[in-house]
Amino acid sequence: MPSEVARFGDGLELDRGAYELRRSGRALKLERIPLDILFLLVESRGQLVYREDIIERVWGKDVFLDTDSSINGAIRKIRQVLKDDPENPVFVQTVMGKGYRFIASVAEANVAPDRPPVEYVGCLMLSPLAGGLFQRAIMQSGVPLDLHPSVHHPGGGVDSAEKLGVDLAHKLAGEDPDAIKKLRSASTGNVFKASADMGFDAVVDGWVLPDQPLVMFAHHRQADVPVMVGSTAREFSNLVGPDVITPEKFRDWVKDSFQPVADDVLRMYPGPTPADARDAFIRAGTELDMIAPARWTASAMQGMKSKPYLYHVTWIVPTPGGHELGAFHGTDVAMLFDSPKLPQDEAGRALAEVMRRYWVQFARTGSPNASGLPNWPAYDAATGQYLELGSQIRSAVGLHEDAFHLLDRLYTARLAQIK
Repeated sequence: MPSEVARFGDGLELDRGAYELRRSGRALKLERIPLDILFLLVESRGQLVYREDIIERVWGKDVFLDTDSSINGAIRKIRQVLKDDPENPVFVQTVMGKGYRFIASVAEANVAPDRPPVEYVGCLMLSPLAGGLFQRAIMQSGVPLDLHPSVHHPGGGVDSAEKLGVDLAHKLAGEDPDAIKKLRSASTGNVFKASADMGFDAVVDGWVLPDQPLVMFAHHRQADVPVMVGSTAREFSNLVGPDVITPEKFRDWVKDSFQPVADDVLRMYPGPTPADARDAFIRAGTELDMIAPARWTASAMQGMKSKPYLYHVTWIVPTPGGHELGAFHGTDVAMLFDSPKLPQDEAGRALAEVMRRYWVQFARTGSPNASGLPNWPAYDAATGQYLELGSQIRSAVGLHEDAFHLLDRLYTARLAQIK
């Protein structure tokens, strides 16, 4: 999900929580419709936002207004306040006859951890301190199976948490003789800013989190509670950002992320040109960082009393931009909570209602199945059963089989390395 504050240009900040645009801390005057459009453009930065998407977002589907003139006027006001030249744009680029693209680099000021919060549901399943505090677990698009920093020992090539803390202290206080005093007086904003590129995460401290989550799940040391876990079909399509993904960048990312099976990943997801590399990054990130780990987590529940349920969302937002993205990261959450910012057709609204019934039934009983709903089979490692939630609701088997087996080899290698 987008962070609350997006920073770009020379001191510009777009703050969703405060619903305002600021320059150097001072609010800029911008009317509601131009501001709504700017939020949409920045959220979709680097991607073409069609005029139809703007209409859906700002006015809804059934509108009887001169939307072309309204959009043109709103874009003009956005450019005026940003001091952006339409002939030589720095922020908003016009794609003739189609729509607009936000082209500036954006830095997000998160007030939350780097990891998706859903990963910490998985961590709660592993913490002895959380025993008995919950009876079900739902993990949507994120499980905690990457290697995490530990208090002292790096473990599998990950920096120790102690080293990360010392590095952060040096960034905030340097060699100041009053370093402790300076650290204690540091603002939350400065701490987050200093740690933005440091990858802070849940820490394996031997107490709250006794061991690497991958190790604990592999050895059935998680809470024995019913689990619902899943993903969407194009998770990374809205996470990739605006920068060009060159073949070199893609290869470097694979080498950094998937040793010792990186060469196999590159064979499965070739990216010889920039266009290919971007698509390969979206597919590899979606399948190896989201879909296969979700399935692996369901497999790790085998042999326990409680049942896991695996889902996969394939429904696509019915707009040109939606078709370009596919089932992006957060689609499931937006449907479940009936987000007003998610354009839905009649089929989408019907699917969202069925999903809500599944989720509520699972929270109530530990099983998503109820009278009047299509049967959702519990996951079984032998068959790999899951439920597809898309233009049709159907049970299927073998979700991204090749990616799942490749990830299993990666986890096996990491488990051996940790030992």
